[in-house]
Amino acid sequence: MTTSFSPYAVQHWSTKIVPASMRFDYWMSIMSTALWPVTDYSTESADFAVELQEAPLGCMSSLLETICAHRSRRTRLDVQRTQQRSYHLFVSCRSSWGLTHNGLTQELRPGDLVLV
Repeated sequence: MTTSFSPYAVQHWSTKIVPASMRFDYWMSIMSTALWPVTDYSTESADFAVELQEAPLGCMSSLLETICAHRSRRTRLDVQRTQQRSYHLFVSCRSSWGLTHNGLTQELRPGDLVLV
């Protein structure tokens, strides 16, 4: 991740710094210690790629993630190992997606928002 001395600078992180054959494993190593850990993660793309940009906004931060199609699942154990309690506002600008919580699945369209 590129960092700056300013606490207000936008930070950038990318899998492009890793050879294509190692990108998914690299991403999974990041996700295992992330603010939002996940147990299961899969992708159907042979050309896996993730781009992240984060901007601090006082007590909040804004994160823009561009990622190939994937599936992820957080378990109760993932929630328990999450170090900080936080809310996440998710929106997909380009594609439909789905979210399942407590057995209820919601199909979402581009522009739909979900607060988790």
